[in-house]
Amino acid sequence: MLMEPDQRILLSHARRCIEGLHRGLEAGNVEPPNQNLAGRSGAFVTLWKNGELRGCIGYVRPIGSVYECVLQSAAKAALDDPRFPPVMPEEVSSIEIEISVLSPLQRITNTDDIEIGIHGLVVEHGDRQGLLLPQVAVAQHWDRMKFLQQTMAKAGLSRKQQNSEKTSIFTFTADVFSDHDTSFPSL
Repeated sequence: MLMEPDQRILLSHARRCIEGLHRGLEAGNVEPPNQNLAGRSGAFVTLWKNGELRGCIGYVRPIGSVYECVLQSAAKAALDDPRFPPVMPEEVSSIEIEISVLSPLQRITNTDDIEIGIHGLVVEHGDRQGLLLPQVAVAQHWDRMKFLQQTMAKAGLSRKQQNSEKTSIFTFTADVFSDHDTSFPSL
């Protein structure tokens, strides 16, 4: 789990990254500002505007340091989420940034091991993959079976394929924090 100063660094640098995209700057490979952010981890960046989803992209598995993963995810969430038009420069100041730093995946064989509010899910079947972050099940008031079904659906899989030997189910936890979090003073 990242301490508050490192969370604040990630949030402010993610925002600067998004602002810089409109000035022609790229997220690129950058050195983490400290050793705490040099560890390898998957991460997702979720963008919200007026309480509505505005973009969400990330990496389940590490692509480099957690710092690099967050910056790459921020850039992609702002510009490349196919569900939304790119974030415009005038929108950036009204965007709330939420970061989810992921633990390593743990393969499970018993769906009773899924804990709502604790675990996110990844379902893989061949080249298909579906992922839902832990906070999604809580926000949607899903039980574990609905959460699994929705993750399967996101992968484009039928309910029957859940028990296929070709289907792998993984859980993960996430350290989730936001620049809208009231425990943080304004950045």
